[in-house]
Amino acid sequence: MQLPCPTVAIRPSPGPAITIRVAMDEGYGRGGPLPASGQNHAAFACSGSPQDAVRGSVPTYPPLRMLEALETLETTALAELAAVSDADALEAWRLAYLGNSGKLKAMLAGFKDVPKEQKPAVGAKLNTVRAAIEAAYAARKAQIGTVVVVSEQIDVTEPGLIASQGLGRRHVITRVRDELVDVFARMGFEVAEGPELEDDSHNFIKLNIPPEHPARDPIDNFYVDDPATTAVPRMMRSQTSTVQVRMLEQAVAKGGGKLTGPIKIVAPGRVYR
Repeated sequence: MQLPCPTVAIRPSPGPAITIRVAMDEGYGRGGPLPASGQNHAAFACSGSPQDAVRGSVPTYPPLRMLEALETLETTALAELAAVSDADALEAWRLAYLGNSGKLKAMLAGFKDVPKEQKPAVGAKLNTVRAAIEAAYAARKAQIGTVVVVSEQIDVTEPGLIASQGLGRRHVITRVRDELVDVFARMGFEVAEGPELEDDSHNFIKLNIPPEHPARDPIDNFYVDDPATTAVPRMMRSQTSTVQVRMLEQAVAKGGGKLTGPIKIVAPGRVYR
């Protein structure tokens, strides 16, 4: 049994409504086969016989509207591209318009439904829009690649900022030295310092270390001058007793050739052996 053919209005987006008269077989809605349909057309069978079928073509974009859509696409794409300010936003724009699932690809997919006589005009417009968008993208990409955002500039020579007080600590030798100095300071001692590059006189002679003493062997000391050819060779001090000698010399000089009181000093520092 064949039912009367109703009138169905189909409105593509965008596009004007298309009216199709559809003859329906009573099998539809009662477990019968559904009418065939595709992305860009709708097909409705009035009955099982091909002679009774009525088919209507519904393009996604009618040719004139597709040209308008391409104009709108180009204008929107270029406006959004001009507002892009960084590489991440540029990549998001590229995916939206030039990606495999982008808006331009969607337009190209609808080209197959354009009537044959109108394909040249629509195809030329498609090529023009695609070329304009791709050229604008390439230019914007080159421009953003040469721009350095001031807020992101990093001065690699600037000292780092340590936010945590527990990050790192002083060397154990430095801590022990400071603790010992603090103990002696509470007992009235002063910290005395002297040069690390000393002369042989303060390092050995004025400490009553004779020339034949094994402590003066050049193999155990860092001489700057050759002791065999220099009368008072310089060397890196091998002990901090050199500071005691210098402090005594200063005290005697201040006292007019004699000591005027006791000397209470500690002389921490580096030595070289």
